[in-house]
Amino acid sequence: MTGNVGKSGAMVSDMSGQMVCNGGSALVAVGGEGRSEYATTDPVANTFALSAAVVPNDGLFGVTSQQKWHAVYDGSYHNGKWGQREIDIRCIWDIGRGNKLNSEPDTLLGIKAFRKVEFVVSCDCFLNTTAQYADIVLPMVMQWEHPANFSHTSNRETLTYCAHVIAPLFEARSDYEINRALAERLGFDPDELEITEEEIFANQIQGATVIKEGGFTKKVGSGAVGPGGATTEDMVDPDFEKLLTITAEDWAELGFPDREPQEGRIPLRQFLKDGIYQVPRTEGDNCGYIALEAFVEDPVANPLNTESGKLEIYCRQLAEVVDIYGSYSISPIPKYEPPQEGYEATFSDFENRVKGPYPLQLESPHSLGHHSSQLDNCRWMQEAHANVAYVNPWMPRSAVFLNTIR
Repeated sequence: MTGNVGKSGAMVSDMSGQMVCNGGSALVAVGGEGRSEYATTDPVANTFALSAAVVPNDGLFGVTSQQKWHAVYDGSYHNGKWGQREIDIRCIWDIGRGNKLNSEPDTLLGIKAFRKVEFVVSCDCFLNTTAQYADIVLPMVMQWEHPANFSHTSNRETLTYCAHVIAPLFEARSDYEINRALAERLGFDPDELEITEEEIFANQIQGATVIKEGGFTKKVGSGAVGPGGATTEDMVDPDFEKLLTITAEDWAELGFPDREPQEGRIPLRQFLKDGIYQVPRTEGDNCGYIALEAFVEDPVANPLNTESGKLEIYCRQLAEVVDIYGSYSISPIPKYEPPQEGYEATFSDFENRVKGPYPLQLESPHSLGHHSSQLDNCRWMQEAHANVAYVNPWMPRSAVFLNTIR
């Protein structure tokens, strides 16, 4: 509507971070891990995506993060517009998911959920909140103890390799090793359930690709790719080539003598030594990216993934998706919708500005002193950015509230 879509320097997003500011398909990426054939089916439901077209016919959703403690403790969860659904969870196995008791809503209910189930296992590097309430804590390796892997970066032009600095200390293991060891003790063949970390690394380097020197031969879409190995339809084969030259000797040293050698942009040994590959960029190299540029230039040939193929002011699909969640409804035309438990809800009579029994509104700003649940135990960060509660002094009962939290 303002004429800024599809132009250089314009912002077409509801957020401004990571791949949004340096968007488009990755110019260099590792190959896939090769674990898809080992994937298991969610026993509750398939992952629910934001599309009315993928809602299961049986109306069965998974349990959202906001509901999981209720699902465990109460034995039921909100199953979209189909209402409450009963569920019986008796074990919690927390592996590679972060400190959920600390970072997810309603910690106190989460603790009750941990105490209700028959068995809780936590896998972590630290005895954090989640680990403290587990029956068994399995020590996991830290990043510098982990085998060869690729670090996550939002820079579409670089690929970074990380080699472990030290061998795992004491009894620490990676999540892959824990999975395999558990499978073996349960009577399964680990090789039939999970590939090794060495195989994952081999698959990633073998499938690593880089944009050719001529750049893209067509205008790229809006997909974004990180170094996790996922690709989009924009990463078409004609525009990419193998990144790494891997010799028979290289494969033998890695423990895979039967794998075929391959030619690529740079030798594997050079990449492992440097630890990083940066795609050379020049003016007019056809590797740039402008969101929705192709659509603006030719909307017919480059339709969007919407019902009309265009930018929609009236969006029926979005309204239907929100309705499926079963919590509230929205208008298909953009307008202000009062949020649930938002500012308006603090009034018993909003029109006449009469405050209700709960006149204060709690907001949780992101602290500068820690990242998610990490770094809060660092004394330097505590001194620089203390955890404080801000209360509007003009709000009614603020003095009572301040005395309470003191």
